[in-house]
Amino acid sequence: MPAELVDAFFSVTDSGAKVGFVVQGGQAARFGWAEERMLDHYAPLLGKRWPALPAAFTGGFDAALATPADDPWTMVFRGSQCLRLHPVDGSVGQVGSIDGQYPGLPAAFRAGIDAALPAATAGEAYFFKGGQCVRYDLRSEMPVETMSLADTWQGLSAKAPAFVNGISAAAVNPVTGKAFFFKGSQFVRVALSTRTVETAAAPVDEGSWPGLRRTFSPGRVYVVQRIGESGDPISAAVVDLATRTVTGTLDMPLNVTRSISPTPDGRFLYVATMSGYVCVDAANHQVVATFPRLISYDPANAYSPDGTHYHFTSWQQNGDSSYSNYLETVQVGTFNEVSRIELKATVFAGATTTENSSRAPVVLGGPYRIAPHRDGRFVYISGGGDGPRPDGGRGRSGAEAGPPALPTVRTDRA
Repeated sequence: MPAELVDAFFSVTDSGAKVGFVVQGGQAARFGWAEERMLDHYAPLLGKRWPALPAAFTGGFDAALATPADDPWTMVFRGSQCLRLHPVDGSVGQVGSIDGQYPGLPAAFRAGIDAALPAATAGEAYFFKGGQCVRYDLRSEMPVETMSLADTWQGLSAKAPAFVNGISAAAVNPVTGKAFFFKGSQFVRVALSTRTVETAAAPVDEGSWPGLRRTFSPGRVYVVQRIGESGDPISAAVVDLATRTVTGTLDMPLNVTRSISPTPDGRFLYVATMSGYVCVDAANHQVVATFPRLISYDPANAYSPDGTHYHFTSWQQNGDSSYSNYLETVQVGTFNEVSRIELKATVFAGATTTENSSRAPVVLGGPYRIAPHRDGRFVYISGGGDGPRPDGGRGRSGAEAGPPALPTVRTDRA
């Protein structure tokens, strides 16, 4: 775990929504103030999120200042340098020194800033360096006052004594106007208008800042282990990527494990076994839900872009001994059905796109890929055209007509 969970935290308006950007090391991820959780399930590198950043800034931000007057333009600090960043479209401008941008700051602040925060008074900001804090008038470009953190922020010494010697980041909730100071793995809430610390130092965890730790964590890997003469995969080793050690084993009560699919937020695992499909709590490895129907031997699966729905394939035997394949969509963390769509496609002659109306629709045999559209409304599925037809015959098979076709089915998730 890094020494500081949050290096910088600034908020802007993006398409009418108040969005925060949390920076840790050389990565950044979005936080939704209305949603009160991280919007990203992983944190892209700064250089990937904002390709126009100079190389000196891609290793991390020391601080960032976003004010209502300049929204969404944000001043980003790194060492003695600063620049203006438009975090929504990624453009960069006005690269220069802290001394040139904010004249009159004490020498220690000109060399680098630990944190920055817009003040409750329009046109003013706070800059933090070690145990000192400067209130700065952005319009007249001069400091208004320089005081210790303990004297500036009432209650800080009593409620968070470790914070009086410096903080790593500061942020403002643009919805409520409350501010937050971060240091190490803790935070405090502050009433910005009265400069009063309202809460004692508390841990940054899933209850206080949902998703923040997970978004920046290297995470875990589940390695399916093959044991026995048959070589069947019957369990999975849990590997912590941060320590590169095996921390446990995922032993399923429902026989052989075929595949494991972690949810985007890391809270659940969907495990396909020889006996069926189960949803497992990733924290304690307990089964929380079981799928009541048969699944494909090698089930295709994917998550919706927003991480709230899980798509996978299943099958059932019909009364005439034929088989049908289905696209199942459930709510993440459960098997509560959102939709169930039978997978059928018309096979086209050769590589043309002209439908052969004389040919009966075939069931997609063994879907290979599921790819949700980025807006979440559609799901694209590719599968072999050699699956069983509803009439009991076979679709396009290698014996009949060479390699199986790969029709693509588009289905509405809703």
